[in-house]
Amino acid sequence: MRPDRNSLAQTSERPEALSGAATRAMAKQACAQDGADMIISQVRETRGDGAPTALNGMNRRRVLTAMSSMLALAAASCGPRAADPLSVFDGQVDDWTRALLADSPELASQSGVSPELAGGPFQTRLDDRSPLAVEARRTAAMRRLTELRGLNSSALDPEDSLTYAVLDAQFSAAAAAAQHPFGVFSALGGISPYPLNPLDSAFITLPDFFESRHPIDSFADADAYLARLKAVAAAIDQETAHARLDSEAGVLAPGFIIDATLRQLDASIGQPVTAQTYFTSFARKLDALVARERDPAANSSAKQRAGALLARADAVLRAQVTPAHQRAAGFLRSVRARASDEAGVWRLPNGESYYADALRVATTTDLTPDQIHRIGLDRVRDLTSLMDVALRRIGMIDGPVGARMSAMTADPRYQYPDSDEGRAQLIADVKARVAKVMELAPRWFGTLPKAPLEVRRVPPAIEAVTFGAYYQPPTLDGSQPGIYHQSARHGRDDPHRPADAGLSRSRSRPSFPGRAGARADANPAAAAADELQRLWRRLGALRRGIGRGAGPL
Repeated sequence: MRPDRNSLAQTSERPEALSGAATRAMAKQACAQDGADMIISQVRETRGDGAPTALNGMNRRRVLTAMSSMLALAAASCGPRAADPLSVFDGQVDDWTRALLADSPELASQSGVSPELAGGPFQTRLDDRSPLAVEARRTAAMRRLTELRGLNSSALDPEDSLTYAVLDAQFSAAAAAAQHPFGVFSALGGISPYPLNPLDSAFITLPDFFESRHPIDSFADADAYLARLKAVAAAIDQETAHARLDSEAGVLAPGFIIDATLRQLDASIGQPVTAQTYFTSFARKLDALVARERDPAANSSAKQRAGALLARADAVLRAQVTPAHQRAAGFLRSVRARASDEAGVWRLPNGESYYADALRVATTTDLTPDQIHRIGLDRVRDLTSLMDVALRRIGMIDGPVGARMSAMTADPRYQYPDSDEGRAQLIADVKARVAKVMELAPRWFGTLPKAPLEVRRVPPAIEAVTFGAYYQPPTLDGSQPGIYHQSARHGRDDPHRPADAGLSRSRSRPSFPGRAGARADANPAAAAADELQRLWRRLGALRRGIGRGAGPL
């Protein structure tokens, strides 16, 4: 049974009732006006974060809690006041941000925010991927747009006006996308129609998340890693349940997507536990932690503790995570015979509207699908002309451009050796290209990233479905680097990347200043109020910057 939006008040985005900066700002206004009247007015005009529908949808307990808190703050604000209190707009952005981060422990880790900003400790948890939680996020997205449109935007200063415009574009696109009751929905990451797929399902993305976004600097971090590992099976099962629910409503991935997903699931199931990224990443990080202990007795104790943690991780992977993969594969095999060969989402309920809304989220424009298609055709024509010139320069003059590119892909002269040495040389060459561009960056950009940029090989567990490369922005506080992941698949196995030709200047694009700087690298230490406003403008880029499988960047 599909969850009812009216039953979702307590399932997602659970900040304290009217807490934080919004409450403080309202309390300040209450002191300047008739306190009680103003507070009652604000409560009537503000919804609780768990309210799924109407603007005044808080229950009696939340109203009383909000009023008592605000009255106390209002009384305090009538005495000596701190300088420069947050505005109502600042407070609302604060509350939205905290709600978003509280709902997504993975985004909180990717962002590098504090537990206080994320609503409490999050290092032991993964995102809730259940159908109920996804439906709650849809409800919250529609609620946020109503809250935003209820603010007086005409009184905002230029900085706030910019934030308002960005949020209005984000929130309106998300609210439109939230109208579709199937598939995956994220407030910042957009929508996709099939919970189980070979590109961004949990069984694909989580190994890399554990590898790159769960540092272990203490045994407490190691315990948190293990706790998160225990949640992996639930995440996969939640997506399987979601896919089953959608299939019952007539939403089923086409056959070729099911087949590709099954290949990936079967590869994961067949991989030895001790070779899986979850385990190898844990072992490497624990080894580094143990190595810090210089005292022989402390080092010996740390080794024993690390060994016990690895043994528990091995047991979790065998008893929980692998069976979850098997359950997902079993479901897909059970529905494969019903799958269509049609690739387009037009066959899904309100498919044309779904596609238009997905484009709006992804492109931040109101262009129609036909307009975007024409832009794509024009761009392909321009790039084909440029490629024709480039191919002629290396003596490839006969046949269509596409055929010549395929021939170049297959030519051993443009491939790295299919060996560990060849793959290491590829990564070394990418690092050299990065270093060269960073030398030139000060000539092009006034503000350079403060967070470092690292080049890493795509984790082998997901390399089979990763073409070219992808980029992970750094944490917002700069504590973890931006990571440029380069696939080391051999050229004949990766039709998107003839090996040496893949190191074109365009690969610099997603990782260097101007893109990285405009995302999350540049300012990890801004003042709290300004940072919370900018956080929304940057979290969207952060979330969308973690995509994979899009081909060469």
